[in-house]
Amino acid sequence: MAHAQASGARSASGSIDGVVSDTSLAPLADATITVVGTNIRVVTAANGRFRLVALPAGQYVLLVRHIGFEAATSKVTVADADTLRLSFALDAAVASLDPVKIADQNVSPKLAEFYARRKVGPGQFMTEEEIEKQNPVLTSELFARFLGISGGGSARSPCKLTALVDGVTRYSKFGELPSPREIAAIEFFAGPSEVPLQYKSITTARCGLILIWTRDGST
Repeated sequence: MAHAQASGARSASGSIDGVVSDTSLAPLADATITVVGTNIRVVTAANGRFRLVALPAGQYVLLVRHIGFEAATSKVTVADADTLRLSFALDAAVASLDPVKIADQNVSPKLAEFYARRKVGPGQFMTEEEIEKQNPVLTSELFARFLGISGGGSARSPCKLTALVDGVTRYSKFGELPSPREIAAIEFFAGPSEVPLQYKSITTARCGLILIWTRDGST
């Protein structure tokens, strides 16, 4: 059975047992299951089953993919000392897809977690097309479109927001952000209950967090 162990697991941890099949419940081998925002990835065995062990207790987004089938996402909560049992029935990919689905499926790896979270929430999301429609001069002008942001800080708290670019580079001065022409997507999380698990360690995540994803080739 395919399985993986999360590195650096804390004492409070749980597991996920799952199976991936098609809509007729025939098991799918070699389906890929990714824990979004981490380097954890497993592949299903011949019986369609997979296992994730020693996952720190908390919320995760799983992304399930198989060639010839529509991708699926699921937001799950792993409890301490518990095993979560999941099943995924993937729809066969159709020959003709609408532009939105095509855009979602052909995104770059660094945008995969953006689209996965956009499907399940929480948070507020802005795509490249929506950014272009606004035609802003400064990236900070786009933040006014998100509920809960006022003057560069959260409406719920006077503390400053943090912006991460491509999940790595941290900015507290919004005038230093990449230009709107370089940005492929933006996410905003208004408070600690919305911030994705892998970003909760950021000191100012309690004030709200902005994630900015640049276009391929941008620096």
